Amino acid sequence: MQKLHFLLVMWDGGGTLPPELTIARKLIQQGHSVSVLGEDSMEQEVLAARCQFFRYQYAPNRIDRSPSANPFPDWDGGSPFKILKKLLFESASAYAQDVYEACQHQSFDRILVDGFLIGGLVGAEAAEVPHFAIWPALDLIPHPGRPPDGLGLLPSKNIFKKYRNQLLNSVFIKVLKSGRKQINQARNNYGLVPLLHPFDQYHQAEEVWLLSSVHFDYPIHPPKNLRYIGPQLDDPSWATARDLSHQKKEKTRILVSLGSTYQAQKEVYQNIITALGELAVEGIVTLGNVYPSSAFECTSNVAIYDNASHHVILPTCDLVINHGGHGTVMKSIMAGLPQLVIPFGRDQFGNAARVTYGQMGHRLSKNASPKRIKAKIVELLEDRAFTENTIKLAKKIKEEIDQEKWKSFLY
Repeated sequence: MQKLHFLLVMWDGGGTLPPELTIARKLIQQGHSVSVLGEDSMEQEVLAARCQFFRYQYAPNRIDRSPSANPFPDWDGGSPFKILKKLLFESASAYAQDVYEACQHQSFDRILVDGFLIGGLVGAEAAEVPHFAIWPALDLIPHPGRPPDGLGLLPSKNIFKKYRNQLLNSVFIKVLKSGRKQINQARNNYGLVPLLHPFDQYHQAEEVWLLSSVHFDYPIHPPKNLRYIGPQLDDPSWATARDLSHQKKEKTRILVSLGSTYQAQKEVYQNIITALGELAVEGIVTLGNVYPSSAFECTSNVAIYDNASHHVILPTCDLVINHGGHGTVMKSIMAGLPQLVIPFGRDQFGNAARVTYGQMGHRLSKNASPKRIKAKIVELLEDRAFTENTIKLAKKIKEEIDQEKWKSFLY
C-alpha cells in the first residue's frame, strides 16, 4: 500500500476536533503521515495525535478556548445565520489562501477539509490536490427528507408539516445563496470558474464524508458523492481517565456533560446538580474544562470533575444528561444509554430531535427548572423502552463502524 501525506484542514469548533483527529490517528496507524492546518488553540491536541501542526496565517486563529478569543461566538444572542455566514463565506478567501500556500510549501497527496470551511475546499481545488470534505457529524446541507436541523424539527408524513419542512429548507438554501459572491471571489483569485450556489463547492470534492451514521440520520436522498463513514468516537487528548472500578456502585449512576466549549451553560449545570441532589442517584458531572468545579454548589451524591474520559465512565452509567453535541450523543448511544438532551444551539437541536425520534430519550429546554429536570430523569429511568431502543440502534451502528468503509475512498 502506498504511503501518503495527508493535510487535514480544521477549525476549533470544540466537538469538531476529536472525530477528525480520530481519522488522523487511524491514517497514521496505517503508515501514512498527517499534517494539520488549524488554530493555535488546537496545537496540543494535534501534537498528541502525532500529527505535524501548521497554524493559520490568514484565517481566524484563536489562541485558546476562552470566550473572548472565539471568532464565531454563538451564545450572546447573535443571529445564527450571521455567525454561519462569517464562518462559511466571510472567511472563505482567508482559508483558501492558507490551504493554497500550504500546498506551495509542502507536497500533499490528499487533503481533508472540515465541511464548514468552504474556503479551504476552494484552496484545495486551486492547488489541484485530490480533496475530501469531512463533516465531524451530520452535514448542515438540507437534503430531501431531512428537516432543517437548526430548529430541531422532525420528519413528518403529515402533508402540511412536510410542506413546512420543504419550505424552510428552501429558505435556508436561498438565504445562504447570498454567500455566492464571496465564494466566487475566492475562486476567482485562483482562476476557478464561478459557482451558482456556494454549496456547489462540495460537488468539486472527491467525496463528502459524514462522520456519523446513516442509522442516526433521518431517511434522506443524498447526493452521489456523500458517504456516511460512521461516528469516530475517541475522547479528546486532555480528557482524564477517572478510574471508577474501585468505587462500588450502590445507586443509579448518571453522567452529565454539557460540552467542551463555552455556551453560557453554567446555570443549566447548576439546575441539573440541584435536581440530582433530590434523587437517590449518583451523579458524575464533567465540565469539559469550560468551568472549574469550584464554580458550583454541590450535593453529597454528585461528583464534579473539570474534565473526564467518557469512555471510562459510560459503561458504569444508567443515563446521560447532555447538550446534544454529536460526539456525546453518539458515545451515549454506543453505550446503550438513554439520554436527556438539553440543547443550546449549533447542531444540538437536530441531534436532540433524533434522540426523541428514535425514542431513546427526551429533550428539554435550557430554561427547564430543577423540578422539570428531575421529573424527566425519573421517567427515563423507569421506562426500560428508552434503553432497549438505544441498544438496538447501537448494534446497527457498530456493524457500520466495523466495516471501516472510509478506508477504500482514499486510494
